[in-house]
Amino acid sequence: MKTRLSICIPTYNREPFLRELLNSIVEQANPTDVQIAISDNASSDKTKELVDEFKKIYSNIVYFRWPKNMGADRNYLKAVEIANGDYCWLMGSDDYVPAEAIKKVLARLKDADIYIIGRTEANFHLEKLQDRCWLDETESDQDFNFLSKAEVIRYFNACRRLGGIFSYLSSIIAKRESWVRFPCEENFIGTLYSHVYILLSMVMNGCTLSYIKEPLIVSRAGNDSFLTDWVRRGLIDLRGYHQLGEVLIPDAEVRRAFWGVMRYEHTPINILKSKAMSGWKDWPEYKRLAHDIYSIPRWVSHLAEILYPPARLAFFVKRFYKSLLSS
Repeated sequence: MKTRLSICIPTYNREPFLRELLNSIVEQANPTDVQIAISDNASSDKTKELVDEFKKIYSNIVYFRWPKNMGADRNYLKAVEIANGDYCWLMGSDDYVPAEAIKKVLARLKDADIYIIGRTEANFHLEKLQDRCWLDETESDQDFNFLSKAEVIRYFNACRRLGGIFSYLSSIIAKRESWVRFPCEENFIGTLYSHVYILLSMVMNGCTLSYIKEPLIVSRAGNDSFLTDWVRRGLIDLRGYHQLGEVLIPDAEVRRAFWGVMRYEHTPINILKSKAMSGWKDWPEYKRLAHDIYSIPRWVSHLAEILYPPARLAFFVKRFYKSLLSS
């Protein structure tokens, strides 16, 4: 049975959060219109039992379980592969669908290749913190047709967070027949951005995108293992988006606009702070990426090595200085 919308959920050991998500879906969805597609990365908790429980109350659930953990990227891709909806709404398994959101999404689905929706950011207990839109606040709902270079640049220049260029899974709804035209290259498996490779490929091949400013998904904070280490997260983003730009965007002007979104998410000063936190180990890579993405002159990077010593070194220098004062 083909449906209009598949909600595609990659998951791994998140049974309590997945229960909340599934409840938020089945309370408002109709199995005729909405499929739930779950790809389980060999969870060791009771995820399978939970899915079996929900299959008894919701007839349109498809479930795939890997024999072993295959990493996040293959799990993302599998969730779409097993789906059969016209559109696939990618969904983090610890997020939450607010009331009426599915009805609103279905009403908005026309013929665009990609839909990007706003999100509500909540704390660990799903209490609202703030609403987040991905483009400049002055931008309203609109459609983009990426057949022209100027339109691609206009969209990238309007983005104010990486979510606008597909970093946040649960804000993305993609036409499945367009998605499958661009299989992910093996080099992007392990970057955490295999899905961005596909979506950016669609953009660079002239797809259409519909921007929906209204927050139609709730993002749970405090449960992303990558986000708990912001230094590592920053390097993951820099690596991933640098590689995406290098491989998929041959035009230098378009690539600069694409990389320019990074300035809003990871400012150059935060890159220097990351260097101080992480020490010397990753600094050569930070310097190389910052030079390409931010066009930071190399002499500035060399100056940063003096002004921003590694945190551990700064700690010992401070302690040594205090010992001199007390002696």
